[in-house]
Amino acid sequence: MNDSSVKTTYLLGDKQGRSAVATTNMKISKDGIRTLMDSEGSESEVYIDQAGLPTIGVGHCLTKSEVASGKIELSDGTVIDLRNNRISQKNIKRLLQDDLISREEVVNRLVRVPLEQSQFDALVHFVFNVGNGAFKNSTLLKKLNSGDYSAVPDEIRKWNIITVEGKKRVSDGLANRREIECSMWESCGTDGQTERARTSEKKSRRSKSKSNRKSASSKKPKTTEKPAYQSKVIGMAIATAVAYLGSKYGLDIPVEWQTKIESGIVVGGLAGIAALRRWFTNTSLR
Repeated sequence: MNDSSVKTTYLLGDKQGRSAVATTNMKISKDGIRTLMDSEGSESEVYIDQAGLPTIGVGHCLTKSEVASGKIELSDGTVIDLRNNRISQKNIKRLLQDDLISREEVVNRLVRVPLEQSQFDALVHFVFNVGNGAFKNSTLLKKLNSGDYSAVPDEIRKWNIITVEGKKRVSDGLANRREIECSMWESCGTDGQTERARTSEKKSRRSKSKSNRKSASSKKPKTTEKPAYQSKVIGMAIATAVAYLGSKYGLDIPVEWQTKIESGIVVGGLAGIAALRRWFTNTSLR
């Protein structure tokens, strides 16, 4: 059953005997489509390509029946009218989507090893240009299905020849296109490394954030100590109050004793305040 909308999986083995699962329902990505449109160009009028074939849209080579009838029949049965050798932008997109169906299907059906998205995009890009039959019989496909992924770029680069007036020659346009496909194929490793690096960086940031929060929560709260002069002021205030009360209630305290009493009260007040301060500080830390 070759319906590309149905997912089919096969358990395969590579050269080392490891199992791998190949899926048959992959679709070209949006990035792959954009790259394909850049490579092929988009034309609303019929033109002759470098191989001498009438072409329209995004690299759609017109068949003899399409040229003769002035109609392009899509796979869903709808028809695009090109009797004026011209189609709309909407029909260009419809035609491209229809043309991609057979290319996606042939890659899904013929490739027997797992593919990354960028690798699948590269192969669809390649098949869109060389054709389904050429891909089916290619050395590229044989090497890929044997598990030799690294051989694919070199095999892609071999497809840069065109025939002009019966003579084969290298086409600069095809050579550039082949390099684009090689870059697409090889980008999967780079993308993976970049994603791993981003993931590692995110984990590192989260770890640092947690460490900072833990460090902040483990710090002891700072205690604000009253300056020494405040204790002295309090002691002097107590001594003054005692002297005042003594004079008010008729306590006759000799002058020579007043200074000693005041000094004793100040010293006692300072000691008491220091003891109370230590007690409150220790209590707040429990």
